[in-house]
Amino acid sequence: VLINVTGPKDATGIAVVTVKHGSESEEYTVYINNGEGLLIVSKPHVAHYTVTATYQENYKYLSNVSNPDEFEVYASGVGLDVDTHNIYVGDNETLTISVQGNYDGNIVNITIDGNIKFTAPLVYNAAGNVSVANYNYTGRLVAGIHQVDAVFVSDEGDRNITHSGSSTFIVSKNNSTVGILPISNIKVGQNNTIELTILPSDATGTIDVYVNGERHTVNVNNLTLKLTGLAAGHYVVQAMYGGDAKYLSSSANATFDVYKNNITVKLEVVDIKVGDTQYLNVT
Repeated sequence: VLINVTGPKDATGIAVVTVKHGSESEEYTVYINNGEGLLIVSKPHVAHYTVTATYQENYKYLSNVSNPDEFEVYASGVGLDVDTHNIYVGDNETLTISVQGNYDGNIVNITIDGNIKFTAPLVYNAAGNVSVANYNYTGRLVAGIHQVDAVFVSDEGDRNITHSGSSTFIVSKNNSTVGILPISNIKVGQNNTIELTILPSDATGTIDVYVNGERHTVNVNNLTLKLTGLAAGHYVVQAMYGGDAKYLSSSANATFDVYKNNITVKLEVVDIKVGDTQYLNVT
């Protein structure tokens, strides 16, 4: 326990600090310099204490006794076991708070990340001499590490005892699956349509579709991409979903070909007489 003794800024000398609890008291000498002195009382017993300071007269200041002040040392409560579970985004978090001994009916104050607050009652199990509080948190938690703190105060007759405990758990994103339906091969001059899929169905955001390296963006609410003006060649399609607050990223690949069109050449000739000119008709 730190006890600060203060006076006028130019005061120096000695103050006698009396620390009293019940009929017992102890005196400490504190040296004052520039109007300040510090007393450290090491590991006081559990009790209620009254403190006074008496400044010893010197060449400038008369002796004086401070107003009394008080402090209390509480007993440490039995620690709480806080049982948590790692979950996925969208799942409920089940919390189990337990403490040895009979604390039936006491209310445990629980917080998640310091700002989500709720309470749960302790129920005593005589067989195991343990009191347990259960809570099923149904609120939505974002992905990441979350801390749970639990505390309750028990009435121990002449004083209240605080019991506390903490734990952490991890909320992970769910897997996603982006897919590309089979793509038709086409001929030069034809259009092609790429059809995508995304699971689970409540995934949000966009999918980047790369066709031979050229980027196109598709919203998950409209999973089709129409391609026009394609030259002959082999095309590689890559679909990349970046994920959202609930789901991880995923990707898929596919290919298709654009072929040149076939052409039929027809040559028409006619019989002629010697000396006539022959004209060829090519279509």
